[in-house]
Amino acid sequence: MNRAVETDPILNYHVTAITAKLEEMTIKLNESQVKALWEILEDFLSMKPDSVSLELVCLLLEDLKEKVRKRSRNGKENIQLDEKQLLAFQIWHYHFSTIYELKHPFGYFTLNAIINQIKPIAHAHRINIQN
Repeated sequence: MNRAVETDPILNYHVTAITAKLEEMTIKLNESQVKALWEILEDFLSMKPDSVSLELVCLLLEDLKEKVRKRSRNGKENIQLDEKQLLAFQIWHYHFSTIYELKHPFGYFTLNAIINQIKPIAHAHRINIQN
């Protein structure tokens, strides 16, 4: 595939376009969902991580929280996540999102809406391309 991309400009264009779409993804949220996401991230990140791996995830979530805070403050919808933030969010969602099911039901609904938008992209990373 790499050789074909180097020699075929049309294939190179398509691979570059697909890669760009995968590298940064726009999560479609309304204004109240953006605020709910900020509240959940604020609550979770106020706790002290108990492992190095969780601390790394929290560093990426801290960047995401700041991005969400700015969107919320300006009354804007949607957020854009880069690949690292997407992966950190997936890890965090898998391990910790259920604590908000009763604690913050609308926020939990928002988390599920985000993960449902991310799943097709996560699946796309696992597709093997054959000649």
